[in-house]
Amino acid sequence: MHKPLIGITCNTMPASDVNVKNGIAAPGQDFQGLAVDYINALEKAGAIPVVLPVSNDLDGAKRIWERLDGILISGGHDVSPELYNESIKKECGALDHVRDTYEVAAARYFVAQNRPVLGICRGIQLLNAAFGGSNYQDLPSEGFERHTIIDGERNEPTHSVKIEKEGLLFEILQSEEIGVNSFHHQAVHRLAENMNVEAWSKDGVIEAVSVKNHPFALAVQWHPEMMYDSEQQFRVIQAFVHACGGKDLAIHSEGNITIRLENEKDYRAVEELTREAFWNVYKPGADEHYFVHMMRKHPDFIPKLAFVAEMDGKIIGNIMYTKAWLEDEHGDKKEILSFGPLCVAPAYQRQKIGKLLIEHSFDAARKMGYDVNINFGNPGNYVSRGFVSCKKKNVSFVVEGNFPTALLVCELVPGSLGGKKWMYIPSTAADCCEDAAAVEAFDATFSYKEKSWMPSQEEFYIYSHSSVVR
Repeated sequence: MHKPLIGITCNTMPASDVNVKNGIAAPGQDFQGLAVDYINALEKAGAIPVVLPVSNDLDGAKRIWERLDGILISGGHDVSPELYNESIKKECGALDHVRDTYEVAAARYFVAQNRPVLGICRGIQLLNAAFGGSNYQDLPSEGFERHTIIDGERNEPTHSVKIEKEGLLFEILQSEEIGVNSFHHQAVHRLAENMNVEAWSKDGVIEAVSVKNHPFALAVQWHPEMMYDSEQQFRVIQAFVHACGGKDLAIHSEGNITIRLENEKDYRAVEELTREAFWNVYKPGADEHYFVHMMRKHPDFIPKLAFVAEMDGKIIGNIMYTKAWLEDEHGDKKEILSFGPLCVAPAYQRQKIGKLLIEHSFDAARKMGYDVNINFGNPGNYVSRGFVSCKKKNVSFVVEGNFPTALLVCELVPGSLGGKKWMYIPSTAADCCEDAAAVEAFDATFSYKEKSWMPSQEEFYIYSHSSVVR
């Protein structure tokens, strides 16, 4: 079994007379350290913890981060208000500017890489500040209840939080309300634009957040690692470790085929698979593998819906999605989905793997609140999956009344289009393929394959250049 390597950020601790008296330090010697609860929790969930030293050398730090499957941003000192352009108030506690700089860089790196992130206590405030949000410097002085509750044992819940039903945390815990411990006096104030609220306390404090359109970037204000005897709290740690190991929370297995979220380590294998699946199908050669490569960098890409099908440790299929839009006759827009490429390795085609990928990703899309998918494709491949001609749903393309044969519509929730007239607005993600030189340069990084004409190319030309008129 693959055990993911997970980095844990640590605290800096100034020289202490207690350490000198205990014989573990010389006078004036500073320390860095971490509560053992973090290490125990990750090991129990099947991970290998790596304690990360706070350092000014961010280039050196990145060499460590590159080797990690995920990062846990731990609790500790207050986050400096300077990160969100506020003056430091007298109620603000001890600060560590070097740690702030290190963790901001780490948070941005792991989020940009689509690698899992878990923030705990200080970690939620740091993650919010790293992406443009602000924090309350001291809750009691801002009119909130006291959240630093240390009267009981660290594993005892001291108040409850309400969980948003459509979020990642609810998917993990399957509960609308849970009890949590509480050891903080700062909290999220203005939420960063790229984040969703996942949970609240009864006095209105944000208790958990996630990064939008990220496979797993979650932060909580409490300490699940301290609540070592709570099976429910341990699920948060488990879900994080599973994500670091490339496992989807709602992983699907059928026979010897597993469907899971794509992770960074899969990228090249998925690109090679895509190239193989589409080579000479729609034109001599292919550009779909370049599209896949560039799509991941596009703002319309949805990582939470990028799935791979795996058999015996080998990726044999994948599906990816971007956002798209529909505009009604009044100019109101509706955000929808468009999948593609959907591909299956040639040796495994016509074995229902594409069907499994579509059904699994559609289920995930519904949980995210999407109710319509539209994409271009060969009708023969999709009508059995619930797709119909765009004309039947009054969805035009480019100009009103233009209904391309290849434009197919699937209502994930029946009745979602409501009988209106719509105009389809695709993502610009595929525009990258118009740069023929860039496509050729990328293709040159793969092994040589001969380009040739195939009858499927003429078939593609016919249905991609024709329209439904009646």
